[in-house]
Amino acid sequence: MYSQTVDAGQQTTISVDSRIREVYGDQLQTLVLNDKDRFKALNDILFLRTSFVEEKYNPSEKYLKLSEVKLFNKYNPNLVRDVVFDKNTFNVLKYSFNLYSKNIQKYRVDNTDYLIVFISQSLKQ
Repeated sequence: MYSQTVDAGQQTTISVDSRIREVYGDQLQTLVLNDKDRFKALNDILFLRTSFVEEKYNPSEKYLKLSEVKLFNKYNPNLVRDVVFDKNTFNVLKYSFNLYSKNIQKYRVDNTDYLIVFISQSLKQ
């Protein structure tokens, strides 16, 4: 976690998850902290809408593989793909997953029995 004072006049401290900071870099204040809806949406993705499920690989499955998902490095060009997958440290925000589908989305972590599962915003209640 990361704490930052948003505005010297407000003296409000906001706790920002390090995964958000990693992806937004120098644009954190402008794009996330100044936009309470985006800040909430990103936290919802990280804490309410994402899970990692173990499911044996099936050769006939149709899940997109993590290696086929583009890196989301628009705001931080220094982002790099994870070489090793660790569900405890994996940053889903680093990748251009379809996070706003109306359906549950599943992606296979290459060469593992792990799926990354995103629950639709409309289903998270």
